[in-house]
Amino acid sequence: MGSKLLAALLAILILFAVAVRFNHPSAPVDDGSFQDYVSCGDYLRQQISDYKTEAVFTYRMENTDSEPDFDQLWTEIRESMRTLDQDPFEGEHLFSRTLLHSPFTTVRQNRDKSTSILIETTIEYYTSPQQEEELKKACTEVIQSLNIENSDDYQKIFAIYRYICDNIVYDYDHLENSEYLLQYTAYAALCHKTAVCAGISDLLYCLGRMAGLETHITIYDDHAWNFVRLGDKYYYLDATWDLGKKPKEYEYFLKGTKDFLNHDMELDDQPYVVQNFLSCSEIKYDMSEKSYHR
Repeated sequence: MGSKLLAALLAILILFAVAVRFNHPSAPVDDGSFQDYVSCGDYLRQQISDYKTEAVFTYRMENTDSEPDFDQLWTEIRESMRTLDQDPFEGEHLFSRTLLHSPFTTVRQNRDKSTSILIETTIEYYTSPQQEEELKKACTEVIQSLNIENSDDYQKIFAIYRYICDNIVYDYDHLENSEYLLQYTAYAALCHKTAVCAGISDLLYCLGRMAGLETHITIYDDHAWNFVRLGDKYYYLDATWDLGKKPKEYEYFLKGTKDFLNHDMELDDQPYVVQNFLSCSEIKYDMSEKSYHR
C-alpha cells in the first residue's frame, strides 16, 4: 500500500514539473530549437522524405514582446520547404503527395525574453514509398523516351505537355470518392494513366523539373494547373483541360494573363501576382500578359 502511494505521489510530482516547464519562464538551454524558418522547413522536409507520421520541433523567437502570429509562422515554415534547388520529387511535389495537418502549438516564455514555440503536426501520405519509387522510375523513362536532352526550353515543355495530353485521361471514376487519395497524385497520372487535376499538374511539375525547367503548381478554387518559365517570363499551362486534344487544338498551352480563359484568380492591385499558390503565399512572378507563340 505504501509503495503504491509513493508511486502516485511521484507521478504527481513529475506532471507538476512538466507543467512548470511549459507554462513558466525557464532559463535558455541548448534544446535543439530552430531559430529560422529554413531550418524548420528542412526538418519537416526530412520528416516527409522519411515517411514519418508526425513532426515535433521547437521554434525560438528572440527578444520579442509581441504575441506570435501562428498562422503566419506556419505559412513561412511551409514556404521554406519549397525551394528550387531540391530534386524534382521534393519541393512542390512534397505538398502534392502529403497532407500536413494544422499544428498544435505550446508557447513558453524564456527568462531571456525569447519565446519558444513547440509545434506538433501529423502527416498523411497519398502515396507509399514504393509508389514514389515507381513514379521516379517511370518519369525517368518518359524523359528518356522524349529525347529532349539537347532541346531548348520551349521544345522540352511542348514535348512534356503533348505526352500528358496524349497519354493521360481524367479520372472520372473516382471524382466523387474523396477517400481514394491516389487520384490526386502524379503516381496515378503516370503509372495508372488517370488522375484528376492535382495529379496531372503534379506530373507536369515533376517531368518539367526533371527536364531542367522551372515549373510550378497553382491551386485555386478546387482546380490545379501549372506555370513555367520561358526566358524572363512565366506562362500558364493547364494540361487537364487539353487532355485528348491534338497540338493544334490546345487552348491552355503557354498562355498569358490576358487570354488564359476560364481560370478565375484573385489578383491584388499589382500585376502578375499569383495568389493561392499552394500554401496561399503571395510570391510574385513576372507573368506574361501575352501568350507564347513560336
